Amino acid sequence: MITDELVRSIALFYFLSFLDEKVAVEASEKAITQLKARGKSDDRSVVRLLWQCFEQFSKQVARRPLRTEPDIAWAVPPHLDLTPWAKFQQEAGKNELIAVLLSRVLGFTDESIAAGLGISVGTARHRIGKGMRHLGAHLRNVRV
Repeated sequence: MITDELVRSIALFYFLSFLDEKVAVEASEKAITQLKARGKSDDRSVVRLLWQCFEQFSKQVARRPLRTEPDIAWAVPPHLDLTPWAKFQQEAGKNELIAVLLSRVLGFTDESIAAGLGISVGTARHRIGKGMRHLGAHLRNVRV
């Protein structure tokens, strides 16, 4: 069963993955449609599906010119500065970006991430740690 919370999580995942509202909506719709068709919404299946759709849509984004400002027409509080995330999103490797999103933003366990991505738990933890160090460097540069 697909809950409203899962739909919001999928939308957040793709928004933070691409920082492009149009691509995020398209990817979210595709992922949700595929999830409904499969009838499975366990963590492993969700992680695998998020990764597969990310791979497909990241090719679209890669062909577009690099933007310095994210498309944030979604309801983002005015006091929220997405600059560190935008820099992390542009500079991090896709494996680290996805690992941080799945673990720290969506709250999937290391074991679910590893199973869904077809990697070892140690590799999942390594990617999460590396991504968090990278993101932390951007956050330290912004704080005054």
